[in-house]
Amino acid sequence: MKRRALTAAAAVSLCRWQFVLPQVVLSTARRRACASWLHAQDAIVREQPWSQHCIGRGSSCARHVNTEVAIEGCEGRLAKLRARHRWNVEELLDACRNNTGTQTCVLIDRPIHPSNVGSVLRQATVLQSPGNYDSVSAVILSCSIAAQQASAFPSEKFMKSALRISLAARHSLQGPCTRLVALQGHPKSALQALRQEGYTICALENREVCIDGARAPPSMAIWDAPLAESERLLFLAGSEDCGLSDELLQFCDMQAYIPGAACDLAPGKSERQKLGQQGQNPSLNLAHAVVIALYERRWQVICKGGIANT
Repeated sequence: MKRRALTAAAAVSLCRWQFVLPQVVLSTARRRACASWLHAQDAIVREQPWSQHCIGRGSSCARHVNTEVAIEGCEGRLAKLRARHRWNVEELLDACRNNTGTQTCVLIDRPIHPSNVGSVLRQATVLQSPGNYDSVSAVILSCSIAAQQASAFPSEKFMKSALRISLAARHSLQGPCTRLVALQGHPKSALQALRQEGYTICALENREVCIDGARAPPSMAIWDAPLAESERLLFLAGSEDCGLSDELLQFCDMQAYIPGAACDLAPGKSERQKLGQQGQNPSLNLAHAVVIALYERRWQVICKGGIANT
């Protein structure tokens, strides 16, 4: 039988994999299947006449390692890592009250793709204000649609995926990391609380979608927005497919857009349909737009502080 044809080298290799495989993050079903497979392979190796000599000399872990304990230990370390990068709303507000210096946060309403959230989380850590880092840096997720609030958005799976993407490359930064915060329900109450803590709220939206009128906040290009005037700044961005609602735009202190290619299409989908227009208005990817805004914030803080080479 092929199973009986295992060589000593294969047995040693198997012993090594029995130690390494439990470190991989697996779902519950896959963990159980992995543990069952490892125990079965261990039994096959032990049937060989040379197995005791090989295992005894090659790797003592093959005899004594507890697969489930190793997996649980790995998951425990991951849980601690996730906890270090996450806050709830109360922890965020406490950090705002108890820290001085620059504070820069991003609130994304109704994000669709965890890859975008993970990218923003990663870049927000890098693009903190120069000098002593931001004393508070957070990416906040919210849902302003009641129908989606009932589904407990964002889900735990969404949050874990975003964190996994943001931690794909291990940074060697010595400053505080950017935290991920999930809001339950409409973001307006959290925005009001942050405004009471001294935050200026800047909406990020396409130029043609920015609202106007007597009560509308001023709109301007991102490099004309006074992003360094306030030590505490929150960027507010909308979903990848439909952006921010007029209600949230009216709540902001200013609206900023990133100038791009000119487009003659009507701003809204319904308006384009009425006019018989085809296609979509050009816009940047959500993560790219937020990263540009974070960089502009950093640059303005540098210029204001007279730091030329930071």
